[in-house]
Amino acid sequence: MLSELLLLASVAVAAEFKEFDATKEKVDAVIGETKAAFSEGTGTMTEKVLAFINKIFVHQTEYTPEAWAALSIKERLLHYDWSKEAFIVAFIVFYVGLFYLGSSLNKKKINGWVDANKAVLASQFYQVGANPVGVKDRKILVADTPSNFTTYATGRINIDSLTAKAKLKTRQNLLTLMFEYVFSFFMDAVPVPTDEVTITLKINKNASVPDGIWAIVHKDAMRKAREDQYFLSLTKTSDSDKLPVSCVFMSENSELTEKLYNPALKELLTETAPYFRYLAITDLPSERPNKASEYEKSLVGATKTVVLKLNIPSGATDLAKTAQLLETAINLVDTATKLNLRPEVAKKIRATRETEIKKIQKVADEERAEEEAEKRAAAKKEADTKAISSLSPEAQRKAEQKLREKEARKAQKKQTRKG
Repeated sequence: MLSELLLLASVAVAAEFKEFDATKEKVDAVIGETKAAFSEGTGTMTEKVLAFINKIFVHQTEYTPEAWAALSIKERLLHYDWSKEAFIVAFIVFYVGLFYLGSSLNKKKINGWVDANKAVLASQFYQVGANPVGVKDRKILVADTPSNFTTYATGRINIDSLTAKAKLKTRQNLLTLMFEYVFSFFMDAVPVPTDEVTITLKINKNASVPDGIWAIVHKDAMRKAREDQYFLSLTKTSDSDKLPVSCVFMSENSELTEKLYNPALKELLTETAPYFRYLAITDLPSERPNKASEYEKSLVGATKTVVLKLNIPSGATDLAKTAQLLETAINLVDTATKLNLRPEVAKKIRATRETEIKKIQKVADEERAEEEAEKRAAAKKEADTKAISSLSPEAQRKAEQKLREKEARKAQKKQTRKG
């Protein structure tokens, strides 16, 4: 019964073309060959039907333009060679599949980090994510992009808020990820793709935390840390047996280290060395202000912050260890509120900021003076051009030559001064 139905269906498909004289003879030939194939060929009926359908599609290449024009839309669809379109669709499906696979891997990665740190956040803050702790269906994590995620916490003594921003590898875009790896190999300015999270704790303005910069930085991350955090450029670097050999102190004053350092950090930093980047407390912004007025404004009632940057591990044990680093960063705020610096230390810290303001003001003054000089030079050049245009051709040529030589000497002098 099944064999008869398949045969009838196959013959019906071929018979669809009999209404057009341009293809009638070819269709009759196909039907005859098909009946013969079904009666004489080997294999299952399904294999015979598939062979027949392929045979019909092969006949597309035998159509003349006139015969093809005579076909209906349905017949053209049946006889058209869809191999190119099939390849394009398959590529799109493959690319979209890789996108969703990469996105799901990133979600799994960041959800693992959140799960490992959830207990610490819940014990320290009243609200984690969009809702208070204890509320069902809390939205803890926000996906800014398939590789960038943010979580937030608030409701704790001495801390206004915690913001954790995770930047993962662009697994959803393998082409971009491949280029990032290649360029990072040849260019120092391009970092090797990593899964990292930066946690920023904003200290409450009512908390009594003195000005100052203190940090522990992994040696492999020192250059990148200075690029990310402007305030670290104002510190002095020092090795210490209080830290594992992979880390250094970066501080404005040794007294900050004496009073903020926790001895338990050495063992913890040793265990988390592959993932720890830096831990810092500061009263200055991450980005260097461009104007002295902006710098002075940032110092008045400045929001002091604790910044912790980590690479995100994969294993549960390592995730648990990095969760201890988060707890250490939170507790550092409480330690800082009890910090009392000697007057001479506080004076040095203030002097550093005043010196920085002067540097910024000097650069701004030099840029302003250079802009004014360029304006005057442009106005003089325009006046000289007008004066030259009134001269005779020979006089114009000499004057223009003299003007070009003058500009060349001026440019050379300027280049020498910069060098």
